[in-house]
Amino acid sequence: MLFGAPGVGKGTFAKLLVKDLGFVHISTGDEIRKIIKGDVGTNFEKDLIANIKEVVSSGGLINDEVVINILK
Repeated sequence: MLFGAPGVGKGTFAKLLVKDLGFVHISTGDEIRKIIKGDVGTNFEKDLIANIKEVVSSGGLINDEVVINILK
């Protein structure tokens, strides 16, 4: 896992790890953007999508429990 503030190079470094070592890259930010666009499976909870849209549109951060469930 790579952790860091926005703009420190997590995505850039992840691309290198994927290319050089065959690691898998999952970006929680990318996944949240997909959810907001509606690019999710039919089993994804509509209430959760609405909650995520509301939090992001207000400038908030998605809580850890929600992010963990997205990754699961």
